[in-house]
Amino acid sequence: MNKAEQRRKTGEALLNAAAHEFECRGYEETTLQDVANRLGLTRSTVLFHFKSKDKLRQNLIEWSNERISQFMEPCEDLNEFRNTLFRLADTYRHEAVIRAGLLLQEELVRKGETTPAKWETLLEQQFEIALSKQNRNGCAEIAPKASTVMFIAVMKSNVWLDDNQADQALSYLFTSIGIISRQE
Repeated sequence: MNKAEQRRKTGEALLNAAAHEFECRGYEETTLQDVANRLGLTRSTVLFHFKSKDKLRQNLIEWSNERISQFMEPCEDLNEFRNTLFRLADTYRHEAVIRAGLLLQEELVRKGETTPAKWETLLEQQFEIALSKQNRNGCAEIAPKASTVMFIAVMKSNVWLDDNQADQALSYLFTSIGIISRQE
């Protein structure tokens, strides 16, 4: 393996280590030494790759936002949209880098240091398109913004004991807003 490939792999490993530390301890309590210790590396190795704790945080946020944005392609129909949302929620539950990146982004938004991620706006647009296409079947009219906020809240909730419970909660949400339940 050449040096460039080794640097890339080390950078990815550091992002994963940082994600776990930030998720467990929070940004303020995590040190670069904690990240380095998780991989058996030195603090200077972390600084070589990311220059500062803030740069590490920014890289983690950018990586997670890019990954989630991949789910925001326009969907042809409600089934495709619903299945995309299930895949997005599954990815969130199983990838610490995404969970940590979104948590860090949310902290910065609350502090007024940044704006919400672009993927959230794209998701709201997708909900607007999906809700305009559906047969309401007696469901109350729900604004795309409210649907987006509810989906993100269910996706990010840590109360689900397993994937099945999380999927049931999402199915209930989709049924209540008129996007019916998951197609197996």
